[in-house]
Amino acid sequence: MELKKQINTVQIPAIHDKDLRTILDRYGISAKIDNGTINCEFCSGKISWSNIGALMVKNNSIVLCCNLVDCINSATSEKPHGTST
Repeated sequence: MELKKQINTVQIPAIHDKDLRTILDRYGISAKIDNGTINCEFCSGKISWSNIGALMVKNNSIVLCCNLVDCINSATSEKPHGTST
C-alpha cells in the first residue's frame, strides 16, 4: 500500500517594507496613517507605521489590522477575499 502525502498550498502575498508606502499611497491610505485617522479593523486602535500587522481586502476596500496578537489571529481566521466557501 502506497502512502500519499496531501500537500496544501497557501498563497501568502507579501510587501517589502520599502514598498509599503508607495502601495498605500495609491489607495490614499498613507495620508490616513500619517494623520492618525485610520484604525485597526478588529480592535479599532490607531494604525501607525510601526504597528501595521496586515492588509486585507474587505467589501472591495483595503483595511488594515494592527500587530496585536488577537487582531492578527482574527485577520488570519477570516475567509479570504474572492473565495466561495
